[in-house]
Amino acid sequence: MKNSEIIKKSKSLLKSNYGKVMFPYFITGFTVVLFSNIQDLFIYILNIAEVESEIAFQITGIVSPIITLIVSSCLGIGLASFSISIANKQEIRSNKIFEGFKIIPKATLIGSIVFIIILIGLGLLIIPGLILSLMCSQVYYIALKNPDLGVIEVFKKSFKLMKGNKWQLFLLNLRYTLFFLLSFFTLFIWALWLIPQFHVANALFHEKISNEYTD
Repeated sequence: MKNSEIIKKSKSLLKSNYGKVMFPYFITGFTVVLFSNIQDLFIYILNIAEVESEIAFQITGIVSPIITLIVSSCLGIGLASFSISIANKQEIRSNKIFEGFKIIPKATLIGSIVFIIILIGLGLLIIPGLILSLMCSQVYYIALKNPDLGVIEVFKKSFKLMKGNKWQLFLLNLRYTLFFLLSFFTLFIWALWLIPQFHVANALFHEKISNEYTD
Protein backbone atom coordinates (compact mmCIF):
# COMPACT_ATOMS: atom_id res chain seq x y z
CA MET A 1 0.00 0.00 0.00
CA LYS A 2 1.44 3.33 -1.12
CA ASN A 3 1.26 6.49 1.00
CA SER A 4 -1.34 7.98 -1.33
CA GLU A 5 -3.50 4.89 -0.73
CA ILE A 6 -2.96 5.08 3.04
CA ILE A 7 -4.05 8.73 3.10
CA LYS A 8 -7.05 8.00 0.90
CA LYS A 9 -8.11 5.11 3.14
CA SER A 10 -7.70 7.17 6.32
CA LYS A 11 -9.99 9.81 4.87
CA SER A 12 -12.51 7.14 3.87
CA LEU A 13 -12.52 5.60 7.37
CA LEU A 14 -13.01 9.00 8.99
CA LYS A 15 -15.46 10.42 6.48
CA SER A 16 -18.58 9.93 8.61
CA ASN A 17 -16.79 9.77 11.95
CA TYR A 18 -15.03 13.11 12.37
CA GLY A 19 -17.64 14.22 14.88
CA LYS A 20 -16.79 11.21 17.06
CA VAL A 21 -13.01 11.46 16.89
CA MET A 22 -12.11 15.15 16.74
CA PHE A 23 -12.63 15.82 20.44
CA PRO A 24 -10.69 12.76 21.75
CA TYR A 25 -7.73 13.60 19.51
CA PHE A 26 -7.89 17.30 20.38
CA ILE A 27 -8.12 16.77 24.14
CA THR A 28 -5.24 14.26 24.02
CA GLY A 29 -3.03 16.70 22.14
CA PHE A 30 -4.03 19.49 24.48
CA THR A 31 -3.18 17.32 27.51
CA VAL A 32 0.28 16.50 26.14
CA VAL A 33 0.99 20.20 25.50
CA LEU A 34 -0.36 21.11 28.95
CA PHE A 35 1.86 18.62 30.76
CA SER A 36 4.88 19.53 28.66
CA ASN A 37 4.50 23.03 30.14
CA ILE A 38 3.61 21.87 33.63
CA GLN A 39 6.99 23.03 34.92
CA ASP A 40 5.98 26.67 34.32
CA LEU A 41 2.72 26.03 36.17
CA PHE A 42 4.58 24.53 39.12
CA ILE A 43 6.96 27.49 39.24
CA TYR A 44 4.04 29.92 39.25
CA ILE A 45 2.22 28.05 42.03
CA LEU A 46 5.36 27.63 44.15
CA ASN A 47 6.21 31.31 43.81
CA ILE A 48 2.75 32.24 45.04
CA ALA A 49 3.08 29.78 47.92
CA GLU A 50 6.57 31.17 48.68
CA VAL A 51 8.08 27.69 48.84
CA GLU A 52 11.82 27.48 49.61
CA SER A 53 13.99 27.58 46.48
CA GLU A 54 15.62 24.17 47.12
CA ILE A 55 12.27 22.39 47.45
CA ALA A 56 10.91 24.32 44.48
CA PHE A 57 13.87 23.16 42.37
CA GLN A 58 13.24 19.52 43.34
CA ILE A 59 9.60 19.79 42.32
CA THR A 60 10.11 21.70 39.07
CA GLY A 61 13.36 20.04 38.02
CA ILE A 62 12.59 16.43 38.94
CA VAL A 63 8.91 15.84 39.64
CA SER A 64 7.42 17.75 36.70
CA PRO A 65 9.52 15.99 33.98
CA ILE A 66 8.59 12.61 35.49
CA ILE A 67 4.88 13.48 35.45
CA THR A 68 5.18 14.70 31.86
CA LEU A 69 6.95 11.48 30.82
CA ILE A 70 4.33 9.26 32.49
CA VAL A 71 1.36 11.10 30.98
CA SER A 72 2.82 11.39 27.46
CA SER A 73 3.90 7.71 27.43
CA CYS A 74 0.49 6.46 28.58
CA LEU A 75 -1.27 8.67 26.05
CA GLY A 76 1.06 7.31 23.37
CA ILE A 77 -0.35 3.84 24.05
CA GLY A 78 -3.85 5.31 24.17
CA LEU A 79 -3.50 7.06 20.82
CA ALA A 80 -2.23 3.83 19.30
CA SER A 81 -5.23 1.94 20.70
CA PHE A 82 -7.77 4.52 19.53
CA SER A 83 -6.21 4.85 16.07
CA ILE A 84 -5.82 1.09 15.52
CA SER A 85 -9.49 0.57 16.39
CA ILE A 86 -10.50 3.13 13.74
CA ALA A 87 -8.11 1.62 11.18
CA ASN A 88 -9.68 -1.80 11.77
CA LYS A 89 -13.24 -0.43 11.50
CA GLN A 90 -14.06 -1.29 15.11
CA GLU A 91 -16.55 0.54 17.27
CA ILE A 92 -15.22 4.01 18.04
CA ARG A 93 -14.79 4.29 21.81
CA SER A 94 -13.00 7.36 23.12
CA ASN A 95 -12.07 5.61 26.38
CA LYS A 96 -9.40 3.73 24.43
CA ILE A 97 -7.34 6.90 24.77
CA PHE A 98 -6.74 5.91 28.41
CA GLU A 99 -5.58 2.33 27.68
CA GLY A 100 -1.99 3.24 28.52
CA PHE A 101 -2.88 4.13 32.12
CA LYS A 102 -3.65 0.43 32.70
CA ILE A 103 0.05 -0.34 32.21
CA ILE A 104 1.71 2.79 33.60
CA PRO A 105 5.09 1.22 34.54
CA LYS A 106 5.55 -0.48 31.15
CA ALA A 107 4.30 2.51 29.16
CA THR A 108 6.60 4.86 31.10
CA LEU A 109 9.62 2.59 30.62
CA ILE A 110 8.95 2.41 26.88
CA GLY A 111 8.54 6.18 26.69
CA SER A 112 11.77 6.69 28.66
CA ILE A 113 13.77 4.44 26.35
CA VAL A 114 12.34 6.14 23.26
CA PHE A 115 13.32 9.53 24.69
CA ILE A 116 16.87 8.37 25.52
CA ILE A 117 17.38 6.72 22.11
CA ILE A 118 16.19 9.79 20.22
CA LEU A 119 18.26 12.07 22.49
CA ILE A 120 21.38 10.01 21.75
CA GLY A 121 20.60 10.15 18.04
CA LEU A 122 20.12 13.91 18.09
CA GLY A 123 23.35 14.22 20.05
CA LEU A 124 25.14 12.49 17.20
CA LEU A 125 23.41 14.63 14.54
CA ILE A 126 19.87 15.32 13.31
CA ILE A 127 19.78 12.52 10.72
CA PRO A 128 20.77 9.71 13.15
CA GLY A 129 18.15 11.04 15.55
CA LEU A 130 15.54 10.93 12.83
CA ILE A 131 16.50 7.39 11.83
CA LEU A 132 16.34 6.18 15.44
CA SER A 133 12.99 7.91 15.88
CA LEU A 134 11.62 6.05 12.85
CA MET A 135 13.03 2.75 14.14
CA CYS A 136 11.21 3.25 17.45
CA SER A 137 7.99 4.48 15.85
CA GLN A 138 6.09 1.20 16.22
CA VAL A 139 6.73 0.50 19.92
CA TYR A 140 3.37 1.75 21.22
CA TYR A 141 1.41 -0.30 18.68
CA ILE A 142 3.47 -3.40 19.45
CA ALA A 143 3.17 -2.98 23.23
CA LEU A 144 -0.57 -2.55 22.84
CA LYS A 145 -1.06 -5.62 20.65
CA ASN A 146 1.45 -7.81 22.54
CA PRO A 147 0.85 -7.21 26.27
CA ASP A 148 3.00 -10.20 27.27
CA LEU A 149 6.00 -9.03 25.27
CA GLY A 150 8.90 -7.61 27.29
CA VAL A 151 10.01 -4.01 26.78
CA ILE A 152 13.29 -4.94 25.06
CA GLU A 153 11.43 -7.33 22.75
CA VAL A 154 9.00 -4.55 21.89
CA PHE A 155 11.89 -2.41 20.65
CA LYS A 156 13.51 -5.31 18.81
CA LYS A 157 10.26 -5.99 16.97
CA SER A 158 9.85 -2.30 16.11
CA PHE A 159 13.38 -2.26 14.64
CA LYS A 160 12.57 -5.38 12.58
CA LEU A 161 9.23 -4.03 11.36
CA MET A 162 10.84 -0.77 10.25
CA LYS A 163 13.62 -2.46 8.30
CA GLY A 164 13.11 -1.30 4.74
CA ASN A 165 10.09 0.82 5.72
CA LYS A 166 11.69 3.90 7.28
CA TRP A 167 11.71 5.93 4.07
CA GLN A 168 7.99 5.37 3.45
CA LEU A 169 7.05 6.43 6.97
CA PHE A 170 9.32 9.46 6.74
CA LEU A 171 7.62 10.58 3.52
CA LEU A 172 4.15 9.93 4.99
CA ASN A 173 4.89 12.06 8.05
CA LEU A 174 6.64 14.70 5.94
CA ARG A 175 3.50 15.05 3.85
CA TYR A 176 1.39 15.59 6.96
CA THR A 177 3.94 18.06 8.33
CA LEU A 178 3.52 20.12 5.17
CA PHE A 179 -0.27 19.85 5.49
CA PHE A 180 -0.09 21.11 9.08
CA LEU A 181 2.05 24.06 7.98
CA LEU A 182 -0.46 24.89 5.26
CA SER A 183 -3.29 24.75 7.81
CA PHE A 184 -1.88 28.03 9.13
CA PHE A 185 -3.69 29.73 6.25
CA THR A 186 -6.99 28.35 7.56
CA LEU A 187 -6.18 29.57 11.10
CA PHE A 188 -5.43 25.90 11.87
CA ILE A 189 -9.07 24.92 11.39
CA TRP A 190 -7.95 22.37 8.79
CA ALA A 191 -5.78 20.79 11.53
CA LEU A 192 -8.94 19.52 13.25
CA TRP A 193 -9.34 17.16 10.29
CA LEU A 194 -5.62 16.57 9.76
CA ILE A 195 -4.88 15.34 13.29
CA PRO A 196 -7.27 12.33 13.09
CA GLN A 197 -6.08 11.61 9.54
CA PHE A 198 -2.44 11.67 10.64
CA HIS A 199 -2.97 9.20 13.49
CA VAL A 200 -5.18 6.85 11.50
CA ALA A 201 -2.75 6.94 8.56
CA ASN A 202 0.08 5.95 10.91
CA ALA A 203 -2.07 3.14 12.32
CA LEU A 204 -2.81 1.92 8.79
CA PHE A 205 0.93 2.04 8.04
CA HIS A 206 1.56 -0.12 11.12
CA GLU A 207 -1.07 -2.65 10.05
CA LYS A 208 0.46 -2.74 6.56
CA ILE A 209 4.01 -3.48 7.71
CA SER A 210 2.75 -5.91 10.37
CA ASN A 211 0.85 -7.92 7.76
CA GLU A 212 3.87 -7.93 5.44
CA TYR A 213 6.33 -8.92 8.18
CA THR A 214 7.66 -12.47 8.28
CA ASP A 215 9.86 -13.44 11.23
